Amino acid sequence: MRRQKDRALLALIFILLLTLPGCGTTAGKISSGSRSPEETAVPPAVSAGEKPELRATPDPTPEPLKELEGVITGASKSVLELRAAGGEEYTIFLTDETEHVGENLELGNSAVVSYRESECTGQGIKALKLEINAGKHQDTIAVLLESMTLEEKIGQMFFVRCPDNAAEEAAKFQFGGYILFDADFRGETPESIRTKLQQYQNAVKLPLLVGVDEEGGEVVRVSDKPGFCEEPYWSPRELYAAGGLELVLSVEKDKVELLSSLGVNVNFAPVCDIAGDEDDFMYSRSLGQDAETTSEFIRQTVSLYSENSMGCVLKHFPGYGDNPDTHKGIALDERELTEFETRDFLPFSAGIQEGAECVLVSHNIVSCLDKTVPASLSEEWHSLLRGELGFTGCIITDDLSMGAIRKCCDIQAAAIQAIKAGNDLLCCTDYGIQLPAVIEAVRTGEISEERIEESVRRILAWKLRLGLLPEDAVLS
Repeated sequence: MRRQKDRALLALIFILLLTLPGCGTTAGKISSGSRSPEETAVPPAVSAGEKPELRATPDPTPEPLKELEGVITGASKSVLELRAAGGEEYTIFLTDETEHVGENLELGNSAVVSYRESECTGQGIKALKLEINAGKHQDTIAVLLESMTLEEKIGQMFFVRCPDNAAEEAAKFQFGGYILFDADFRGETPESIRTKLQQYQNAVKLPLLVGVDEEGGEVVRVSDKPGFCEEPYWSPRELYAAGGLELVLSVEKDKVELLSSLGVNVNFAPVCDIAGDEDDFMYSRSLGQDAETTSEFIRQTVSLYSENSMGCVLKHFPGYGDNPDTHKGIALDERELTEFETRDFLPFSAGIQEGAECVLVSHNIVSCLDKTVPASLSEEWHSLLRGELGFTGCIITDDLSMGAIRKCCDIQAAAIQAIKAGNDLLCCTDYGIQLPAVIEAVRTGEISEERIEESVRRILAWKLRLGLLPEDAVLS
């Protein structure tokens, strides 16, 4: 867009101005500001032999505690997301000083936070006390689960490539979401897209997650289509080179506004991968900076998306590295775990700590933890994501139709294994085969219905957090 170029030019001018003589701060001097004679006056001295008057300092009145009650829509070791009765969203920070009453941070539970107003910031609320109300379990998710059939629960776990007859298929299978690609926007207008997406939403009992891959650069679905943007969004790498993180985030804000206006509520971005070699498959899609800078990009992007009720997806866990394209075939990553812990995990951790609600797992076989199957199908990698990184939101597979999956296992078996591994959402094309296979696996006992409900709770909590579900939602 022209705005991207304008911003880049302004950023460059600003940098040049800072280098001119007389700009910035004066070296070696710290200004103390100007004060009136009254402000700088010295208190009168006490005469010799004269005793100064001693006055008792009254004890300050303790600041009263305030309480906030709401529903848990996201939780990690140090951050809690709370939705109040009026729909307001709050970020709650948990510290070593936070008193806990009840330890069940299950999504959908009700909680009361005690805090002091003086310790609130624009970032959130510091909790002095957190009380989980086990007896006041949040009704929305529990009631919805109770009212859903097994087929409807499993349908929620499918994030499907949008088919031609999308409204009819959504009504039949009650999918959790649709992901749209180039073909879905080609020849369309913003008005026609809004109409189509509303038709899809009207066909389901529970609102759909509607996602796109609008990373910028090589991976765009919307902005390169006439009538949607002046020009395609630049990649984060290009934007950072032109104007730093400020320009990157400014364009991310534009993306959120565009997607929201169309009825899209999830962007399959940002890319957390670190790639420094031009030959790397992820090179052009990454920020192109070190782990620390990439982590800050992820943290601020997640915050921006959350503030604007747009879902985002951190990808591609555990970190793509220099591996080849898994769209085409199997990729084997033989790096040591320490390299992930000191480098690749950092952007994911930053996003998780900021409250990211979805992480996408790649199809790379990462041998340091599991030599047998892609990370997307590996129980070990999902356990690490939940345990070591403390992620409590939705885990989604990369597209199960990709070459790396087709070459390693049967597509029906892939869907079943994906759920057994710990995924909550299956990104797929072959839902007509895979969804019935999962239903049968539950009926035969290969997968428990409790395991299905565990994922559905997380999915419904995400939808609740995005404002897609009313507090009193129930299936009819």
